[in-house]
Amino acid sequence: MAEHTLLLDLELGFEDNAPGFDGRAADAEATRAAPLMAAARTPVDSVHAPLTAAEVLERFKAHRPGWFAGHMAESEGIARLLDEEARASARLGGLPGTDHRGAWDAQGKGSATSTPGRHDTAADWHPPLWVMAPILRERAGTLRLRLPHVATPEAVAQALLEHCPPAWRKRERVRVRLEIETRIYWGARSPDDLSPWAPCSLRGDGVGLAEPLIEIDRGVPRWVTPPDKATAPTIVRSLRPGVGLLVAVPVILYERLPRPIGPLAKAVQFVMNWVDRLRGVRRDRDPTFISRLKGDEAYWSQVLPAPAIDARKWKQVEKRGACVAPASVPAVAYRPVQGAQAAGVDAGTHVVLVHGGLSSARGAFEAWLALEAQGHVGTPWSGMDVLDTACAWRFEHDSFVRLDENIAALAELLEQHVIGKAPRGRMVFLTHSRGGAVVRFALPQFIDRWPNWDFRALTAGAPHDGTPVFGTVGQRWVGLAGAVGLLGRVARGLLDRDEMAKLKNLERGMAGDIPPGFQDLTPDAVRERANGEPLPPQIVAAWGSQWRAGLAADWPSNLWRHVIEDFGGFEAEGDGLIPLQSAMMGAACYNASPVSHVEYFHHAPTVQQIRGHLQALLAPR
Repeated sequence: MAEHTLLLDLELGFEDNAPGFDGRAADAEATRAAPLMAAARTPVDSVHAPLTAAEVLERFKAHRPGWFAGHMAESEGIARLLDEEARASARLGGLPGTDHRGAWDAQGKGSATSTPGRHDTAADWHPPLWVMAPILRERAGTLRLRLPHVATPEAVAQALLEHCPPAWRKRERVRVRLEIETRIYWGARSPDDLSPWAPCSLRGDGVGLAEPLIEIDRGVPRWVTPPDKATAPTIVRSLRPGVGLLVAVPVILYERLPRPIGPLAKAVQFVMNWVDRLRGVRRDRDPTFISRLKGDEAYWSQVLPAPAIDARKWKQVEKRGACVAPASVPAVAYRPVQGAQAAGVDAGTHVVLVHGGLSSARGAFEAWLALEAQGHVGTPWSGMDVLDTACAWRFEHDSFVRLDENIAALAELLEQHVIGKAPRGRMVFLTHSRGGAVVRFALPQFIDRWPNWDFRALTAGAPHDGTPVFGTVGQRWVGLAGAVGLLGRVARGLLDRDEMAKLKNLERGMAGDIPPGFQDLTPDAVRERANGEPLPPQIVAAWGSQWRAGLAADWPSNLWRHVIEDFGGFEAEGDGLIPLQSAMMGAACYNASPVSHVEYFHHAPTVQQIRGHLQALLAPR
């Protein structure tokens, strides 16, 4: 088959049209039409060929006097980074994550298209394009990278089809997306819009993923978005102020989609899963779940007069992957009504705290909890005192398993510990992150199951319309997963359990091992599950945010911010993990900008708004 070359190009610019690049265009190539840049032309070096780290260094040296005139000292950190990478690349014969893929593919043949293994579900094609541009920003901004119309939809579809892995092209169903990898080599940087630049030598990697372009079904391409939009998608990335060098490379991702399985295959799959569970094998479980929960129980057993969980109960929790436990003194004293006593009984109003992924009730809501148990027995909620007098519960759950499993466990445990046989009552869910997705899809089931109960929910940073972050992490940077693992081992004993768990999940994600419970949060999965149904009206308030740097108060938070922002580049996705518009869905929506995903409950205006809603929902009816 003849190699089909698709001509691609990139346009760069800032959303606010503020001058974000310095220097004058030096040649015709650098002055190509750039409608995104109304206030300043962008000097750009574009090469339609694979490049090595050594060649990137040489091109930087050639451009440096013109691009960084007046800022040579600030660009020194950039030169050091590029020199280190060039030397490492020469020593290793190519450096994954730095050299263009053609220089280091696993086959060693210089091919820009990867060859997936038998069990792989993702492959990629690196079109021949590499772009470099300087960054000089005095304030934060949103960078836009756009593929302009450079080919007809027919030519794009044909090129995407021809570069699909041959083993998949005629026999599989494949979804095709555009990704733009960005690397920024910083020589000076500012933590926020108010601080001056400080010298540094840091590399920040980012990635932007477009909506699916086409699906290939047994060799037949089909557009899943309008061709006029799919052939010129725009990807954004937020940038803090500083002096840096931007490197951008487009990548075409191929995702092999599972085909529907028949009744016989489903039965076989069920039996295999059942055998695994009998053997105690759960490949979809969070290995930190029980250890995190046991650590938290030491705190709860001190602030609440509740009996400690014994060994038998821990085994049940581990097997089920969930538990419902008291989070206030009234909940400790509460007993669900049963049998004949339930006739006409109103179970009252209850608050259920639902944490997000890789967290716990204590971890998610720690901003409101007393840091030390001493002196706070019976009143742990110093930052949200309304919870001390409410019948408050915490739903602790393994966030690696499927949403359906979490929902089933929540229903069973609420019936056992809270609802019992009571014909009516009110239940308010206060959720963070993935916990909002659990409750969003649980509400219709709960309303059907307990029609006379009044359910309400408040969500903060919830992926109501999904988030592309987990799919993005799982598909890229496999070669860098080991570096994150090394960071985790070095930091062990310095970071708390939640920070270590986050690093562990990032390592798993970079290795392509995204847990099923996070796969359920991709936009496609959420929309498929919603099946066109609107958000339940019982979600009475929702909070979202557009993240900006410089707000973290302690060094573990700063480390996590660095991992997400500078290594992941996810700040363009709203609060760092959840897009703003995905989180801000509900009867009342609140913008908590510029807090990050883990800082909603530290944000005074948001705390006050949540307190107001809780007081109204807990008021006597």
